[in-house]
Amino acid sequence: MTNSVINCSKKQLFYKRVNSYPPNVKMVNYEFDLNNAFVTILSIPLSSHMEERQYLTTWKRYLPVIRLHIKKSIVAEQQFKLNIQDFESAGDRGKSGYTFNIQMENGRVINNISGSAVARDLFEALKSDDAIKAMLQDKSVKISVGKSFMLTIKTSHISAYK
Repeated sequence: MTNSVINCSKKQLFYKRVNSYPPNVKMVNYEFDLNNAFVTILSIPLSSHMEERQYLTTWKRYLPVIRLHIKKSIVAEQQFKLNIQDFESAGDRGKSGYTFNIQMENGRVINNISGSAVARDLFEALKSDDAIKAMLQDKSVKISVGKSFMLTIKTSHISAYK
């Protein structure tokens, strides 16, 4: 963690605060001292946790289609093809590829997805959508993506008699 002090006038302060930070610095906190016209900036380099969210924007663009297919998957298994370029432009998975399985019950993941940034970001996107969260309640849902970039959704109701 580093502390930076920037001395400037009030007029320059806004410009520096908005425009002068390199892309790898996240501004977390800043304090103003108007008597001496300086600002103290506490900046932290982007953590690996933040970099892992590289597929989140891609998944959020797919949410309307995923929402529709989750709804239809109650009746029958649903599949649709993802655009490989969307994911390759977001990040290179190399030999590990983009394949994954997410198993959820009541909207909670029950398998280990920690090794797949693509799966983790999909789950984050699903959690951010209120309509999808509501559809996942009282259901068991399996979402998978294979090597052919086909996203598959299987849904079943959870039995009350477990």
